[in-house]
Amino acid sequence: MKKNIALFIYTAVITVFLSACGGGSDSDENDSSSVTPTPPVTTQPSQPMTVSTSLISTSVDELGSVSGSFSAGNVNGTLSATSSYSGKGKVKIDVSGNSVNVTFTAPEMNNDLIEQFVVTAKDSKTSHTVTFTANVKNTSAVSKVSFLTAYASSVSQKSLFADMTNIYRFYSSAGVYVGETTASDADDYQDAFSDSQTVAYSTLAKNSSYSSAAITKMLADYKTGALSETDIDSTISGLQTYILSINTTLATKISDIAALSDKLPVFTPGELSMTLTGMSSLIGNPSMGSYVNGQWVFNSEFALIGKIISSTCAAE
Repeated sequence: MKKNIALFIYTAVITVFLSACGGGSDSDENDSSSVTPTPPVTTQPSQPMTVSTSLISTSVDELGSVSGSFSAGNVNGTLSATSSYSGKGKVKIDVSGNSVNVTFTAPEMNNDLIEQFVVTAKDSKTSHTVTFTANVKNTSAVSKVSFLTAYASSVSQKSLFADMTNIYRFYSSAGVYVGETTASDADDYQDAFSDSQTVAYSTLAKNSSYSSAAITKMLADYKTGALSETDIDSTISGLQTYILSINTTLATKISDIAALSDKLPVFTPGELSMTLTGMSSLIGNPSMGSYVNGQWVFNSEFALIGKIISSTCAAE
């Protein structure tokens, strides 16, 4: 009995001693050799590529070049770009870093047109398209349109043969001055010239191709694309031939007076040209003068004509 009591006391003391010294524990909290577990790494998905615009609009003259650019963001890997264009112009693409520069060279045109193509930007994961729109101006037709516009206006206002009227007055007055014609004769010549001019305007008004109304309609059709520059070229060619034949009739009336005296300069109708006052066979006529620094100057024997004619600047 005493032996059991002693064993119990001994066991209790040992238990208390071990608890006070940390004995009996499976692990030591201060053990430097223990490893803290690393939390799992979460990978964030990369953002898709973006572009700064989806549309580039610009204007350019035919055969001219124009450039536009856009930039890309969140590019994964290397940025590349290609174009899709079925027109007759040329498209050049340059990629520098995250920027794309597009150069468009317009083709020769017969009308004002809108050229459109698509540029595709692409990285390793995403692609975006950018639409490039160019309003192309048919510049070679500008002067031709101006010519026909001026012609239609001069026919409508009956100023088409203004220069011919002025030159007639010059010769008529000069004939009286040198004593080759009387004032009465001059009046008769004036009546004949005026009658010819009236017939000329009447003939033009009835012409289905070259009247003011016909030319105005043709220009409207060209602007809508119904007609091309080729149609304008054909009209101008036929118009000049037609008007020159009428102009020659008026020129004959002037030549009749000029031939009355060797004191008057010989009048030789020249090629038909358009001036600011209308159609003329005077300005641009090499037998009557020449261009000096872009300005028409009459020869000395026709110097007075330059003072009579209201405008001596040649227009297209």
